[in-house]
Amino acid sequence: MSSKPCGNCKKTVYINEKIDAEGKWYHRACFKCMAPDCKTGLTLRNFQMAALDDSEIDPLTKRPLKVLVCKDHVPMPKHSFSRDSLSLKHTLSAPKPSMAGIHRSLMG
Repeated sequence: MSSKPCGNCKKTVYINEKIDAEGKWYHRACFKCMAPDCKTGLTLRNFQMAALDDSEIDPLTKRPLKVLVCKDHVPMPKHSFSRDSLSLKHTLSAPKPSMAGIHRSLMG
């Protein structure tokens, strides 16, 4: 295939002008951070793919589409714990460390 649509502007990208990142082709001018008000130029060494808060939804997977972003705009994962989460319950109910069973010569 000698052309594909650009992953950013959707116009045709020809093989002699392509930047191929994660299976998508981009024009050199379109290979930039897609975060609002950023537009930092990217390279194959520093680009990242991430779903932004306002990303379009993929009709097949029903998940946000990933777009090009710079390191400053990679969304941080949203972690949340509740006292009912299983891993937190195990942590809170774990036995407390003690010196029982430690050989006296190792204790000093």
